Formats: sequence, C-alpha cells, structure tokens
Amino acid sequence: MKAQYEILAELDQGAFGAVYMAHDGHLDKVVAVKQLTNADPKVLRDEARILSELRHENIVGFRQLFPEDGQWFMVMDYVKGGSLAK
Repeated sequence: MKAQYEILAELDQGAFGAVYMAHDGHLDKVVAVKQLTNADPKVLRDEARILSELRHENIVGFRQLFPEDGQWFMVMDYVKGGSLAK
C-alpha cells in the first residue's frame, strides 16, 4: 500500500474486501482504508466520482481511490463506533 498510509489495525472483512484503520502520514490523520476485491475499475471510478461530490453529516467522507499491485483501495474518513450492521 502507498507509503502515505500506515496500517494500524484491521477493522472488518466482508464480501467486498477488508477495512483497515490507517494513519495518513501526509495529513497526520487517522483514516479508513478499504482494500477492494474483485472490483471493476470503471465501476469504482464512477462510484468514487459520486462519493467525492457528496457532503452530508450522515455520509462518511471520501478521500481517495487508487490502484496498487493489481488491487484497488478506497480511503475514507475514519468514524469510531463499528459497522452499521453491529
């Protein structure tokens, strides 16, 4: 993963990938990084474009989408409290 992000802990795993708590070294901030599996790059780019335009107190903020070594990663704001399912 990009040197910008230092993984601190694995938060959860699901059908679409794993989610990690990470430290963003450029912003000195904790973020959530989702490692996506079986992802269609076109669909991911479209979703990222839409997410980047959404602003609401009940929507987790989108930071970045990037590919690395054949995998796609999505960076979002880190929100304490666990998953919605829990």
